[in-house]
Amino acid sequence: MRRKLKLIFLVMLCNIMLFASSYDTVKVSFPRPLASSVANGMLESGYSYDYLLVLSQCCNFNLEAVLPSTTEETFTSWSIIEELNSGRVDLFAGIVYSDKLAQEVLFSKNYYGFFSSTLITSQYNYDFDSYSFSNLDRPLRIGIIKNDYNTDALIEYLDYLDVDYSFFTYETKQEAIEEVKKGELDLIKSNSLVQTPGFKTVAKFGSFPLYFATRKDNQEFMDLVDEGILTIREYFPNLMTRLANKYSSSTIFDFEMSDEELKELKANNFKIKALCVDNSGPFVFKGKKGNEAGISVEILNAFASKVGLEVEYTFFDPKGSFMEQLEEGNFNCILGVPVNSNYNSLYGIINS
Repeated sequence: MRRKLKLIFLVMLCNIMLFASSYDTVKVSFPRPLASSVANGMLESGYSYDYLLVLSQCCNFNLEAVLPSTTEETFTSWSIIEELNSGRVDLFAGIVYSDKLAQEVLFSKNYYGFFSSTLITSQYNYDFDSYSFSNLDRPLRIGIIKNDYNTDALIEYLDYLDVDYSFFTYETKQEAIEEVKKGELDLIKSNSLVQTPGFKTVAKFGSFPLYFATRKDNQEFMDLVDEGILTIREYFPNLMTRLANKYSSSTIFDFEMSDEELKELKANNFKIKALCVDNSGPFVFKGKKGNEAGISVEILNAFASKVGLEVEYTFFDPKGSFMEQLEEGNFNCILGVPVNSNYNSLYGIINS
């Protein structure tokens, strides 16, 4: 049976690699929003990046991902043309087809994914939940980032909801984010594959296929890319769905503190001192080496790492008084206590 499975796998692999590539290294770039993680000037992840990792294996070429020379806010169709014609980039990913751009560059025949336009706001803005903003009794204040000319779908969507609105244009997305935090702006137009920490998606509309683009004289290479896309659809039919779920902005919920809050905590040398109640697994318990472990510990460690604070764990001694240890140790956090109103009233504890 094992030999039979191995034979099937080898046959599939041979089918995938039928078209050998004469291309060694392909320099690929794409708009920054489709590269969700950039470190040391290099792309590390994102919908298009992850898809290209699979495509490069199917097409048998090495992938060299490079950042576009322009910023997200100044990225235009002409940026694509300049990058390709200069030879700095061989292939652009994450491109929406347009007849005008197709006169200058060569598009792939096949798409490799979709994205939707979205409206996002601060996760702490409780005036807006999914689609509930259409019930407001005042005009919506919506931020549009410079060079985002694709507002037709947004206008059509808002008109369909029959809501009043005003558009405000910003040079950068960060400027719009700050306006939302100050309460001067309600929503920002974004897209479903862009992750914005501390923000939530309250509307999603439109659907736009993603294509690859290269130079007009690069037909042979684009044929290879198209064949690779079809191969992925055949052998990895769920890849697009998995990547969309992985990078969908609607799944992002990130903790964020203001600069003032962080400065105040660090200025006072604030330390998280946690009193742990043992045998409260899976939330908190002693590991094999007597160390703290459990779901609550992992969450608290992630929180502390996010805001740059130190955590000090102490386990409750069942031989003594809980309240005495709590007061003497000057703890500001307790892990492993029951979620019980009577228990909370007795000890004066507030649950998260």
